[in-house]
Amino acid sequence: MNNIDALKAMMGAFDNAKQGLAIWDKDDNMVGFNRFYEAVWKKNLHVKPVVGINFKKAWEDEVQLPESTHSRANLKKRFDLRSKTRKEKLSLEDEFEADAGVWYNIKETASDEGYMVTVITDITQRKIQEAMQSRLSNAIDSIPSHVMFWDKDERLIKANKLAVDENKKDGVKLEEGMLYSDFLKNQFKRNLYNTPKKFNLEKFILSRLDERAKLENKSSKVKYRNGKTVIRTENKLEDGGILTILNDVSELEEKEASEKLLALSIDNMSGQIALWDKDLKLVKFNQAYKDAAENFGVKIELGMSFRDLLSIQIKCGMFFLSTEKDKKKWLEKGVKYFSELESETTLTYRNTNDKYAMVSDKRLDDGSILQVISDVTHIKDQEKELKRLKDGIDNLPTAVAFWNENNELIYSNKVQRDAQEKIGFNM
Repeated sequence: MNNIDALKAMMGAFDNAKQGLAIWDKDDNMVGFNRFYEAVWKKNLHVKPVVGINFKKAWEDEVQLPESTHSRANLKKRFDLRSKTRKEKLSLEDEFEADAGVWYNIKETASDEGYMVTVITDITQRKIQEAMQSRLSNAIDSIPSHVMFWDKDERLIKANKLAVDENKKDGVKLEEGMLYSDFLKNQFKRNLYNTPKKFNLEKFILSRLDERAKLENKSSKVKYRNGKTVIRTENKLEDGGILTILNDVSELEEKEASEKLLALSIDNMSGQIALWDKDLKLVKFNQAYKDAAENFGVKIELGMSFRDLLSIQIKCGMFFLSTEKDKKKWLEKGVKYFSELESETTLTYRNTNDKYAMVSDKRLDDGSILQVISDVTHIKDQEKELKRLKDGIDNLPTAVAFWNENNELIYSNKVQRDAQEKIGFNM
């Protein structure tokens, strides 16, 4: 094989590797180039690449063209690189962005005789991947949770900013490459957790490592000494690593505790309480509401509609309704009233068990309805007794009048009213 054949073979090999190859003499005139280099040249310069073309002149002419997309700053950078390479007989490389977001890696190598070998590699895909990784890293940093990636050997690959910053506040330094076991040791060293008297840290760490080795995905609640509560989610990745995410649920825990206390308080109230959503579906009721319904054989279930409940109550005989027509009319009237309720209404009715119920219905801002039912049977009994007393006083043959401390009339019986009326005074 002669020198020309060897040169052709070398050019072809670089073409197969998707790399551009060009050789320049000591005056920076092109001696030879392969097809890939030719393609790159045509994308960036308007002049055709030919043997003998001068590198510096070709590029100086290019940047003067109105349609050129190259900057003089990038061109100066290339000239300086080539000059330094020739002068110091080095092999230097750089990356630059051409038009349309295409990136190239340029490697310039000088020979002892003053020749220059240029190797160009299209690194656009690599740059795109790097940009995507950078965006992904930024996105992970913006997640309002602790995010940590551990490799299959339990070494930290990446921790987001929140995890790093908050662990630093706790006195724990998160560093890439640190072992998960060291991370745990540092946390316990800083007394971040409550531990029993006979707690063995080494055994605990071995247990956690064994647990992580076997897990696929798992969520656990973790409580800190300072009262903070987090949900720790661990997921095994395809390469054997583990993604750990910690979500602070302290406020949610406090809210849940408050809601449980509220629910317990409501359940212990003697009055009946129910909450209906804007679609008239039952979403909450207390024990008193359930017990009152069960006294009539009515089964209460979350999600049931007001129409269904009222229909069951009618069938179970809660109301004084004798005919099917009355029952149907009562059902439609009740549903219409409940559907069209705008603010707050209070009604009192008697059930077939001779108990009186005072029902207060209030439409809330979100469209739901709060229903409070109180047993007012004792009040009604008192009203009956008071009416009986009033009728008895009215039938006395003696005039009776009651006055308050300000000498204002409270009540006068019939004899007193009739007597005063005869003399022209109306009481």
